[in-house]
Amino acid sequence: MRDVAFQALEEARTAKMIGSGLAAHVRVFVEHDGARRSLQQLNASANGVDELRYLFVTSQVTVVDSAEAAVGQHVTRQQLEGLGTVVAAVAGASGTKCERCWNYSEHVGHNHEHPLLCERCSPVVAKLGFKLPATAASSA
Repeated sequence: MRDVAFQALEEARTAKMIGSGLAAHVRVFVEHDGARRSLQQLNASANGVDELRYLFVTSQVTVVDSAEAAVGQHVTRQQLEGLGTVVAAVAGASGTKCERCWNYSEHVGHNHEHPLLCERCSPVVAKLGFKLPATAASSA
């Protein structure tokens, strides 16, 4: 499945739609019901580690319930043994690029103490005790 996604990402890079995978949102469909449900559960992981975006090295991944729902500007479709049809579609990631991890997130700017960071980086930087200088915080 990862190879199918990487092929779609490479097509998007070649077309200059994205520069890096972190600028992408991949929508994935897997015909095999059990595998699709497992991917959906993995993608909803609350531990912040097992999400599919880290496997695909993208900012966002959505597991969809039909091949038609796998929409994007670059679509790759393959038959994989044991999984049936696998479709990966690439669209641009939504949100703003985090200054720390470079992932795109709709949560960048939500933390007033760290307005340039995403929901994952803000607590890490806060735990490290970093505070923006007053002039930098007011201009951000």
